Amino acid sequence: MNGENIIRIASLAPSYPAYFSCHPEQLVTALKLLGFHFVEETASVVGNAVDMRLSEARKRTGPIIGSSCPRIAEEIREGWPGLSDLMSDVPSPMELHGSMLRERYGADCKLTFLSPCPWKAEENNIKNCVDEVVTFDVLEEMILDAGIPNLSVLKRTPFDSIVDDPVHRLSPLVMGVHGFDECIKRLDDPRLLAEGYNELLWCSGGCFRTALKKEESDIQIERVFTAWEE
Repeated sequence: MNGENIIRIASLAPSYPAYFSCHPEQLVTALKLLGFHFVEETASVVGNAVDMRLSEARKRTGPIIGSSCPRIAEEIREGWPGLSDLMSDVPSPMELHGSMLRERYGADCKLTFLSPCPWKAEENNIKNCVDEVVTFDVLEEMILDAGIPNLSVLKRTPFDSIVDDPVHRLSPLVMGVHGFDECIKRLDDPRLLAEGYNELLWCSGGCFRTALKKEESDIQIERVFTAWEE
């Protein structure tokens, strides 16, 4: 296929308001200026993921360790292989969204997952969910290198996806157990895991905290809740 005809799609992880100081739809504009034909929110598949997890929990007994955090999956593979059977069979949101995007746009489209998490690249190396994983700091460099002006002055362009419930955009903020120490406690002693689904997130504060720029973290926390109101 001629490279000029390849459809380029961005899947944007929910924590983007914690990193980029603009209205979400201004970030969409920037991504389209970078050459993405379609920009979708990974949060658009959260409802599907929740339904799949509820179905899994009804069929299995005992604790289930969620699939969202690639660092947790890596730690279990390397340090707690005896807990592998507790891992969820439900795809991570990146994996699920990648599969849906391939079905919607065709197998030859180029998928890019945009996230604050460097370990998503390792997950993708194993699962081959998308064509590339780009972290927010690298994306920021791409935007600057392209000569795109301050994001807050760009026009707004709607996402090419629909999020059924706005709460889904906050899913990494409300999911499960956050932080190295708390995760280690549960991996060392699985009796501390709850019956049913346990979402363990390696980073303290979860994915949103990972996306924060330390020098303005208080401002960014507020923006997570108000980005769509601006």
